[in-house]
Amino acid sequence: MLQVQESDWIVAVHLNKEVLQEQINDLKTKIAYTFLTISLLLLLFILGVIRWLSSVYEHQLIKVNSKIEDDLNKLNTSLQKYQENISEFTKVSQKEISDVTITPQKGHEKKRILTYLRNELLPVNTEDIAYIFVENTITYFVQKNGQKSTSQETLDNIYSHLDEKFFFRVNRQIIVCIYAISKIIKYDNNKLKIETTPNPEIDIIIEKNKAATFKQWLDI
Repeated sequence: MLQVQESDWIVAVHLNKEVLQEQINDLKTKIAYTFLTISLLLLLFILGVIRWLSSVYEHQLIKVNSKIEDDLNKLNTSLQKYQENISEFTKVSQKEISDVTITPQKGHEKKRILTYLRNELLPVNTEDIAYIFVENTITYFVQKNGQKSTSQETLDNIYSHLDEKFFFRVNRQIIVCIYAISKIIKYDNNKLKIETTPNPEIDIIIEKNKAATFKQWLDI
């Protein structure tokens, strides 16, 4: 019962609480279903966008990897040609060499370098060197047969007496011989990694900023 103000009227209202509660519950259910539907549609849209972006990125990555693989194939092909050319060059007789005009890159190349094997002096022929590296201020010579010896000379001084046609200064710690390189592979962040025979004790990595110099050394 409800009395209307400023009048003698009394209004009687019959309210079915069960029906009202049922309508409220039905409205809540519809709202929940609507929210769930919108959420699912939004999730499907986001997943679709992510999948599209992934496919675009994957396509670009395939193109980049394909280019890197082509560059590596060119590098390894050039490496083989360079090794063959060097081999042919070393077979030329002294008389034939005298008839060819060659501009040396630097003089006083040594044919052998004096190293230490434990407490004994060990002369190492430069043609037998696979790679040279510095570790903990000690210079190590690794020969093609895997034998390792040491030297008290700095890498700078050693490199100044090596023939640049045969040896490449990878970085401040490593010098590698052309004959020891077995394969060139890609490495992190567009770097190059050199595999040698025998297997190197340390990673021989050519940084991105020196890759062009390495390619020029291989006459690419």
